[in-house]
Amino acid sequence: MITNRSALCTVATAVTLLTASQARAAVESQEVLTPTDTVLLGGMPYTSSTDGEYLFSGEVYQGAPVYVHATSGWSLYRRANGKWHLDFDDISEDWAGTVAYTTDSAQTPWDATWSGANQVATRVAGVYMEIQHGMSGTYLFEGTTHDGMPVYTRGDKFIYYRSANDRWYVYDQLGSSTAWFISDAGCSSPGGCGGFSTNDYEVVITSDVELELEIAHGMAGTFTFDGTVSDDEPVYQRADKFIYNRDANDRWYIYDVLASTTAWFRSDAGCDSAWNCDGYSTAQYDISLLHGGIVSSTSVALETKFGTYVKVNNAGDTFSADTTSTGTKKTFELIELSTGYTLLRAHNGNFVCESGDALEATRNQPDEDCYFTAFYIDDKVAFMAPSGEYIDANGTKNVLFTDIDVRANQTSIGGHEKFTLVNM
Repeated sequence: MITNRSALCTVATAVTLLTASQARAAVESQEVLTPTDTVLLGGMPYTSSTDGEYLFSGEVYQGAPVYVHATSGWSLYRRANGKWHLDFDDISEDWAGTVAYTTDSAQTPWDATWSGANQVATRVAGVYMEIQHGMSGTYLFEGTTHDGMPVYTRGDKFIYYRSANDRWYVYDQLGSSTAWFISDAGCSSPGGCGGFSTNDYEVVITSDVELELEIAHGMAGTFTFDGTVSDDEPVYQRADKFIYNRDANDRWYIYDVLASTTAWFRSDAGCDSAWNCDGYSTAQYDISLLHGGIVSSTSVALETKFGTYVKVNNAGDTFSADTTSTGTKKTFELIELSTGYTLLRAHNGNFVCESGDALEATRNQPDEDCYFTAFYIDDKVAFMAPSGEYIDANGTKNVLFTDIDVRANQTSIGGHEKFTLVNM
């Protein structure tokens, strides 16, 4: 029995189809399994001890996270050959204790074929079906499988897969070729089959989905679908911030006012889910343009979302992001201190670090914690310290700005101290 159901979605109206594979690709590629993932297994040997939820143990083996059964302690991990193994013994290359494994190598346990015909790994704990006549509700995966796919159950009703025609079925007899509803197409998850149509009824099944948004100014984190919809699309929420769709232009928006035509970020194109939009840009800048700072004794670098770096090694050098990653170049200049380099100088001439002083600018030298994250709003540049504080141009101090304002929208970051970029 899956015990962690807190994130299962509930909804009163139809929403867009979301597949498990799309969920894994939320915002940035999830081809490499991340330690925050939960893995669900079904159809394994010793079912009472092995089926169910596996949680990240905190250990990494052969470059991949090790997962442990929520109650029994069995381990799920990837070996040097790239194949995943289910084991009750020590984590090693030894076959002792191994009861199931994938027959091909894969980054994730759900993207590989398992050794047993009905052995299944998935990340989808449940699906929500919106339809009339008493079948609406959340269907849970509790370890049962059919034709090598998870079975989702709600009372005496099932959502199951039949390999004979590569379709998903909704019925009260598991495995039956007769059904109330059959998916319109074959797919790897019941949430992505293009609908279930019978007798003019449309069934929309929505996977249990959370979006992990990786942007650099207090909005980073998990946005959860709790059942709210807007323009017939799911709304993902984190505190008072929303990711939502607008029918008028088929774009996804990120803002603190639901359904507003104004937004901090908007998807570059229309798409069927919030993470398939090829980026969110404002004034031609990607929201994930620069998401990390690196400070050493000899250089400062900013890491782009593509894993590449822009850096300088001498005082006065400028750096700019590659046009292939940003579309437009913006340049900045470094200020050198005796111990190395820093990115930014405050209005009082001091340098800002994260270690305790936030935006008070009381430090005179940077250290390895002294770095900032750059982001763009309304064609303005802003920086965020690792503490989550912001450098803003909307305060009250009289500050000389150079070629570009260092600020963000007041509604997005609140009123904070003013800072300037030096020698733009």
